[in-house]
Amino acid sequence: MVDLFLNVILFVSGAEVARQIAEKSTLSLKVKQLLFMSQPYSKRLLPFLDLRTWLRMLGKIWFSLFLVLVIPMWLSLHLHHFISQVVDCKYCTAIYVGAAINWWVIGLPLLTTLLYAPLYIITIYLIELIDR
Repeated sequence: MVDLFLNVILFVSGAEVARQIAEKSTLSLKVKQLLFMSQPYSKRLLPFLDLRTWLRMLGKIWFSLFLVLVIPMWLSLHLHHFISQVVDCKYCTAIYVGAAINWWVIGLPLLTTLLYAPLYIITIYLIELIDR
């Protein structure tokens, strides 16, 4: 009975943390703006997601010389773009926060963690239903 109560508290707190990260907390909004993760995605960073921009900027010779540096930078910008979209969605954030809570706090096995993580989305719907 105590384990069930603890799991319910963790589900509700994880869902609320995901909601706060995605759209409510002013601190998280300031951190997202500082890291250029606020939506819409920064127009200054969008051109660097295309390899043709790097080719035009560096030229063919410098592009081929610095290809070892350009490709990781290009991949990291794509990862940054993906994370900025995920952090802006409360349901996506709930899955990742839920998986982290299930794995590290509750100590569930990996497969169970991945199966229980989407339950945090249902908890978000229940919290929003209560908020109305």
